[in-house]
Amino acid sequence: MNDRGLALVTAMLAVAMLTLIVVEMTDATLVNTHFTHNAGNAVAAELLARSAEVAGEALLIEDQQQSSQVTSRDGLWAIPIVGFPAGPGTVGLTIEDEQGKLSLNVPPGKEAWLRTLFTNLGLDPSLVDAVMAWQGTGAVAAGQQSDYCLLAVPCEPRHLPLVSVDELLMIRGFDRATVHALRPYVTAYPDPAARANQLVNVNTADPRVLEAVGCKPPGNFQAPAGGFKPGDPEVDKICQGIQVAQRSDYFTIVATGSVGDTTQSVRAVVKRTGSSVKPIAWRPNPFVDLSAESEGP
Repeated sequence: MNDRGLALVTAMLAVAMLTLIVVEMTDATLVNTHFTHNAGNAVAAELLARSAEVAGEALLIEDQQQSSQVTSRDGLWAIPIVGFPAGPGTVGLTIEDEQGKLSLNVPPGKEAWLRTLFTNLGLDPSLVDAVMAWQGTGAVAAGQQSDYCLLAVPCEPRHLPLVSVDELLMIRGFDRATVHALRPYVTAYPDPAARANQLVNVNTADPRVLEAVGCKPPGNFQAPAGGFKPGDPEVDKICQGIQVAQRSDYFTIVATGSVGDTTQSVRAVVKRTGSSVKPIAWRPNPFVDLSAESEGP
């Protein structure tokens, strides 16, 4: 090969190398641009979710100002918001009344409430013994209590009231499907320190929850528009002297923000006191909850 041929081959190789370098640089730039774009969308979606949570708190305050004695399912707070346009994306918002549910931290001697609810939901009522052992209450022998710990590492039950429904996943016998089936009907609130005074809200509770505490709602039971007022004689007919509440102070706000194909979420438990709302638990992006909702009961 003469010098001219060698020079041509060298030039072609150089062009090929430059082409590869340009392609790689272009690909890396596109990937980094995509990552940057997604990161920006994630930040924007998180800000939208936080804004939606604040809006949920405002709805609860407005509800309190409009009706300070009654919390009912026809309040503005109870209307879910899905895909509402906001800024560069959309927001979603749902609010759950925690006092329309039965507390897992039942007062001593009231374990039968939970057993009745578990039975009404088609779940094994003996699981309640595990919940009581975890809390250090009930009739389970001390030597057997460690059998209820589900973790692979050695552990003992907390011997304290549950702080969230998700804590059930640490107790032997509970799986994700069981917790998913229980979630709409049970709660770890109000404050466990005040559990002896916890009352279920008759205006927002499911009939199976009311049955668990001893009420006898009719098969087509539904609270009237605006809810039962304090002293309503109809409540005595349904609950026959069993104490129930007509208003609530504890709520769960689930807020989401979506920008592009990115969604961020926030789950906050709040306590409403007078004209203010105080967050008492905050979980950004609770993926456990979101994945559980995708499963069947």
